[in-house]
Amino acid sequence: GFRIEDGDKIVTADQSFAALRFIDDASLVRIRPNSVCIVQGKREKDRIVKNVSLEVGVILTRITQQKGAFQVVTPTSVASVKGTEFITDQNESGPTTYHGKDGTAEVANNAGSVDMGPGMTVVVNSQDAMPLLRETLPGEVPLFGEGEEDEFELEFENEAGQIKTLKFKVKKE
Repeated sequence: GFRIEDGDKIVTADQSFAALRFIDDASLVRIRPNSVCIVQGKREKDRIVKNVSLEVGVILTRITQQKGAFQVVTPTSVASVKGTEFITDQNESGPTTYHGKDGTAEVANNAGSVDMGPGMTVVVNSQDAMPLLRETLPGEVPLFGEGEEDEFELEFENEAGQIKTLKFKVKKE
């Protein structure tokens, strides 16, 4: 139920996770244990331009009603969301792996870009290595507690100064 501000760093420990819900379009970011990311958001009229920088770990990004730009940035590449769901897995000293679950995301770096769709995986070995697109292998996609539900509340102040509480129930697939 904590409010995240622009530039906040989120660190999850061994037996923990975090779930972020953006209030402008209900975009969701689920952060697995042992992950470190920085959340940035810039308000533009009725939308928020979102940027999640994943230093290490695994996140699930789900965008269903995209209103503003949404990017996931890693040490090797940038994934620009086009209304989709995908998983990003950033090794501490290795490649970045993206797994497409729904929709399309563009994965780009200094060497070029590829469009990733459902059932596809992109591996990026470095900033200067072309992103490699291939079919996802059986059993390689990190799990996110399938079959469970997360519930959390978010308190915020609206433009009229009223305190409002949003309650979220996120079903894990």
